[in-house]
Amino acid sequence: MKDRAALGPNNHDVVFGTGVADIGGVLAELRRQNFSGNIAVEYEFNWHHSVPDIAQCIGFIRGWAAGQKK
Repeated sequence: MKDRAALGPNNHDVVFGTGVADIGGVLAELRRQNFSGNIAVEYEFNWHHSVPDIAQCIGFIRGWAAGQKK
């Protein structure tokens, strides 16, 4: 899964929820379809120092999931 700063070429990855992709909508659709597999964070921007951004992406997914529990 990937979020981008903008559509089109030469736009880099961004932390989930800060770009143009509807990551929450994608997660909702995966849940609706009873998806039980893994989600891969695809993030190439800032390659040598990307761990904090990737951690934020994981935090977005966990926060989204926590907000969906009833």
